[in-house]
Amino acid sequence: MSIYSGFATRQLEETYNNLISMLIQILSKRIIKFYINEPCHEPRFRHGLQQISLKLKSLEQQKYLDPKFSISLEPLFKHVQVLDSQEQFSFNEKLRNRQSSFFFAQPKQLSPKRKKSLCLTRKSCYMN
Repeated sequence: MSIYSGFATRQLEETYNNLISMLIQILSKRIIKFYINEPCHEPRFRHGLQQISLKLKSLEQQKYLDPKFSISLEPLFKHVQVLDSQEQFSFNEKLRNRQSSFFFAQPKQLSPKRKKSLCLTRKSCYMN
């Protein structure tokens, strides 16, 4: 049995290496944008990091040799999750405020209930 960096198959090793390469690309782009003062789409950046993090951790469950890169990147991944959850909380608060002002500004008008028809099938309606 061959050992592919701790993975059982070459395909798993290749997938893992591709994820590491994608991670380096994402981080490089973000750092370059930071240094040239170019705006970055933060939610997209965070989402990309989170997706890579989940996939790395999943693959590392099948890996039995070091290095396991998700361990080294854990502080970064946790920080991104904290920021993401704070943003989600803020967004939900804004949404709740909008919904409550909408409901208080326009009272709900109740429509009268319709009586249910006594006809259960078409035949019974035509027989009467």
